[in-house]
Amino acid sequence: MKLTVRKIARVDKAVIEIRGITVMTGANGSGKSTVSKSLYSILETGRELPEKVLAEKRNSFIYRLRENDNYSKYCNRILFLLQLWRPNPDIFPVSFFIPDPNFRKEDLKRHLDKLSGRKHSAEYTREQEEEILSGIAGEIREIAESPDSRYYGFIAEKTLNDVFCGQFSDLRSPKGNGSIELTASNARYRIAVSDNKVTDYVPQGDFRGNVWYLDARHLLDEEYPGQSTGRQLAGTGHIQKIKGSLMSARTDISLEESNERKEAVRVFDDLLSGVLSGKLEAERSGIMYKEEKIDVPIDVRNVASGLKTVLLIRRLIENGYLSRGDVFIIDEPEMNLHPEWQVILAEFFVQMTDQLGIRMLLNSHSPYFVRAVEVKLAGYGLADSGRYYLMQENETGGMEAEDVTQKTELIYKKFYLPLEQL
Repeated sequence: MKLTVRKIARVDKAVIEIRGITVMTGANGSGKSTVSKSLYSILETGRELPEKVLAEKRNSFIYRLRENDNYSKYCNRILFLLQLWRPNPDIFPVSFFIPDPNFRKEDLKRHLDKLSGRKHSAEYTREQEEEILSGIAGEIREIAESPDSRYYGFIAEKTLNDVFCGQFSDLRSPKGNGSIELTASNARYRIAVSDNKVTDYVPQGDFRGNVWYLDARHLLDEEYPGQSTGRQLAGTGHIQKIKGSLMSARTDISLEESNERKEAVRVFDDLLSGVLSGKLEAERSGIMYKEEKIDVPIDVRNVASGLKTVLLIRRLIENGYLSRGDVFIIDEPEMNLHPEWQVILAEFFVQMTDQLGIRMLLNSHSPYFVRAVEVKLAGYGLADSGRYYLMQENETGGMEAEDVTQKTELIYKKFYLPLEQL
């Protein structure tokens, strides 16, 4: 898998290969997180794209019902139920959410009557109802006939806005052209941007798997469903995705996946047996930490900072969400961890790559962690799957990624320079 980033935020150019574990290093503000966000955005946009298009078509339909006074009055109860909709053929036929170009007003009336539990004709003259039904059926046909590609750029832009907070174009020249491109064995995606808008999105192939982005914050310090202290934080897409996965386990997991998950958790617990004596659990009050020698559940916000990332990763694996073939992106996984724990965490990441085929992009400021990844990959016979990059400023003031896989001493030289200066 190769990621190419051009003129995005701080980055002039970065060509990054992700085979097993890829480590990005460089000074603060050198564009490491820009690369992370770019990889997440292009993979997340392409993941389950047909389902995302269907959801956007449904949103378009709801918007049209709501904005037309005649439609919204006629469909008042239906609008409420549509906004709570989950795929359930017993409640509403799938055909209503995958609009048919041949959809008839008679079909529409039957569906609406079934959903609302009442006959609309009691409140409208036959002529009025015929006019409204014909209009709504026409809206459905129009949405059905609109090409899926009409929604592609919109979906890509929403994903970019999620992680970049609306600033994904070149920070020095926002109106210039930038792009993110990903090539893999069975897929190729390209997003073109200008002035913080997506100008083109080209999906080819299908990315199978999931992508997770854990940025440099303590998600466990934010509140979860059930917590009600009045300071609930409204997380963005990639944050809510992780939060929801912490609360409950997957139910669609296969026997093979279940066995892999249990083995991964066992390996994790064995590696951290000397430093970790508990795990995260979901309770009505939110996510709590259950420690073996303490009977009272501990609010996760009161757990040592260095443990939180470790606990979160364990929980994602335990619940079956972080699984074979996924891509896991983490900014500064060593944050607040003692050097000894950094080495242990690096070994666990290597085992995740070895046993589950999980590909990782990791940003780091720690020589302990980077060196541990390098040594442990070699120890497991996976040295060829490691890639190392150094983000540096170029002659024009932009940031570029240098591949230093064959000369990692350049990374350590940068790390040790401040100490030498002292």
